[in-house]
Amino acid sequence: MIGAGVYTTSGFALADLGSPIWVMVAWMIGGLIAICGAIAYGGLAQSLCESGGEYLYLSRFAHPVAGFIAGWVSLLAGFTSAGAFAAIAFAAYAVPNSNDPNGISAAIIAVGLVMICMVMHGTSVHHGLLGQDWLVMLKLLTLGVFLVSTLALTDRWHGFDEKANTQTPSFAALLTSVMWVSLSYCGFNASIYVAGASEKKGMSVARSLWLGTVIVTAIYLALNVVFMFAPSNDVISGEKDIATITAGVLGGNTLASVIRVAICLGLASSVSSVLLTGPKVYQQMATDGLFPQRIASPNNRSSPRRLVVFQGVAMIVVILVADLRSLLSYLSLTLSLSAAATVATLWLPELRRHQSTTVLFSSSVFIAATLTIAIVASWRQPGEALAAMATLVSGVFAYFIIKRPSAQSNPF
Repeated sequence: MIGAGVYTTSGFALADLGSPIWVMVAWMIGGLIAICGAIAYGGLAQSLCESGGEYLYLSRFAHPVAGFIAGWVSLLAGFTSAGAFAAIAFAAYAVPNSNDPNGISAAIIAVGLVMICMVMHGTSVHHGLLGQDWLVMLKLLTLGVFLVSTLALTDRWHGFDEKANTQTPSFAALLTSVMWVSLSYCGFNASIYVAGASEKKGMSVARSLWLGTVIVTAIYLALNVVFMFAPSNDVISGEKDIATITAGVLGGNTLASVIRVAICLGLASSVSSVLLTGPKVYQQMATDGLFPQRIASPNNRSSPRRLVVFQGVAMIVVILVADLRSLLSYLSLTLSLSAAATVATLWLPELRRHQSTTVLFSSSVFIAATLTIAIVASWRQPGEALAAMATLVSGVFAYFIIKRPSAQSNPF
């Protein structure tokens, strides 16, 4: 979950909302929405604990077409494009002062990172998980060093800016900030993509979802306390790289280097996560006859090497040819619609009667919040809404072109 978003979003949110207090409110709301989503996905995992994510649940509980569209969205947007963007962002932070006008050096670094992760996850599930665990542990350790260092430097904190606009922002402005904040919470549902590898099945997956989301929410709030109240609001308002700005104000180049390492580790773990989870979705689609079986591993517990290579090559192609910044502007809308549709299956009669009140309440909050944000996003950015709809419609056509008789139906 912890990528580049938490280090960049708050500067823009502060410019829109005018007060650091309301920025913190936006992060709290985003965290609560993500926690509700994690609880809801946990209910799905306990109903069906197999790898495959949104594709699996929508194809089994709703309709194979709905599932294929979710897999199609994951292939085009959720994994390939987002993973490629993370790799490019990694290169930008790893070599911040590069003077290469054509971006060749950055592209080489981004492609190199993808290839390293391909080797890591293509070797075996054990090696891939071990590498992912180490990346996350190092990332959290570096963040811990940063937070402890900033607490030791509280005498340099600017504190609450009394000149900041403390007026209540408009509902649309707050919702827009929550929409961008929500991008930083994407990935709260990652466990469901590899749920089939869990030895304790549904309960273990459900616990990982809500507990991981709660921990990340706490980390995000702690980081934003530093970002909002350590430097002057004038220094960070509207700025993109507020993390390194804050670190530079407090501790100079040394602390700025620490947070830059944390960002790079976070982005590397995001790339690694894509190559861990994406192939599991395609593997399930291949099992159902909706993906070429020639490149899928026949054993769900083995490393799907060919699919890892497929995912990595797709990311490399996007790194080399695509304008990712314009592409990513529509990702949150497309992925949020897929997530809302998946959680909505909990209300189907055959699933609803097996769910707790907590799961059903959380699913209602998540669906309502996600759709509200999607409506506001569509109103403010109609071009991105059209692109998202085009992605969904193209998935319908692709399904009827490549579907096979072996596609499975609702098991209930």
